[in-house]
Amino acid sequence: MQKSLKIFQCHCFEKDLKEISKKIKNFDFKKFLYKELFRDIFYANLSFSTLLFEEEPYKIFKKRINDPSGSKGKRGGLRLIWAYHTEEKAVILIRLYRKSEIENIPTYQLKENFLNCLEEKET
Repeated sequence: MQKSLKIFQCHCFEKDLKEISKKIKNFDFKKFLYKELFRDIFYANLSFSTLLFEEEPYKIFKKRINDPSGSKGKRGGLRLIWAYHTEEKAVILIRLYRKSEIENIPTYQLKENFLNCLEEKET
């Protein structure tokens, strides 16, 4: 049985990815992130992501990812904000940021980003 997953990248995520990719050359972020998400979802490791909130039928998570540039420690690394629709097996990539550059994004702002992503997905 082949496993498939629908992935949608919203505008905020694409902008974040472009910005981070400028700083870390010669690294395929999309491939890296997709691998991380496939592992979490298909091997039932959602515990590696922190549930931020639910907006039925989606669950919105924050995942810590090692920074390929070598940043270490609690303040190092990347944060990926993503949503998962269990019935449709669909993922929406919402935000990607370096913890060393952005401390935290408030929940209300993440909800706003998520709702904007849903609107983008509908069009």
